[in-house]
Amino acid sequence: MRAVRKMLPSAAKAFQSPEFPELPSAHGQPSSAKGTLSSETFTFPGSQGGYYYMPNIVFGCTHETDTDYPLGGPVGIFRMNLEPESFISQESNDPITDKRFSYCLVEPGSTTPMTLRFGDDITWPPVTKIQETPILRYSNGFKLYYFLKALSITLKGSISCRQGRIFNEKFDLPENADPANLLPSMTFNFAGTDMALFYEQVFYVNLQEKQFCLAMFEEETGLAPGVLGAFQQVNTQFEFDLYHNRIYYSHISL
Repeated sequence: MRAVRKMLPSAAKAFQSPEFPELPSAHGQPSSAKGTLSSETFTFPGSQGGYYYMPNIVFGCTHETDTDYPLGGPVGIFRMNLEPESFISQESNDPITDKRFSYCLVEPGSTTPMTLRFGDDITWPPVTKIQETPILRYSNGFKLYYFLKALSITLKGSISCRQGRIFNEKFDLPENADPANLLPSMTFNFAGTDMALFYEQVFYVNLQEKQFCLAMFEEETGLAPGVLGAFQQVNTQFEFDLYHNRIYYSHISL
């Protein structure tokens, strides 16, 4: 299954957060949205021909947002987390996805298409190694993020910052410095696997302004030290298997 083909509004009603779930924030600041909440049958083309139909899927279309997104407010968010409003949770009574989904994010500005796949439609290109780590479940029922067990973090190289806090802080690049030689790579040592990140996945570098910052943010609930966001997931294919509570991943050359 690859794309939504039909989404016609029915039984529409207005929503306004916090009654409707809040939008994720780009920088940890409160976000809100107003719009229309509706339900409809989603239609997906099958990889072997024919169509799959998912009835009574609830979705929202925003008309007004108050967020800190750098490119403006999103018109909608296709959630795939464990919250009951997410697509994968709503589909739990329909075995089409088999509670599995996969994607690979591309670099900003890339012309390579991104595809979200489900169930038996998930494929992997030739790769050197597919790695895996378990998904943790918290007893308090927190379902906004998928949590992984990080045993340690390894830096290859070194960097000196005078501030004691590096989240959301900007730093100056030395004159004529090459970020590739200055900024370290990072490896997250998860349970059962080591996820290596290049410096481009760890730091956002503005060569014009001669500044850089850590491209990660604090996790606001205090359940984890930070969030691995889209920046860290670029050029890496992920598969989430929610029946077996596993995440599979591999770096992909696009």
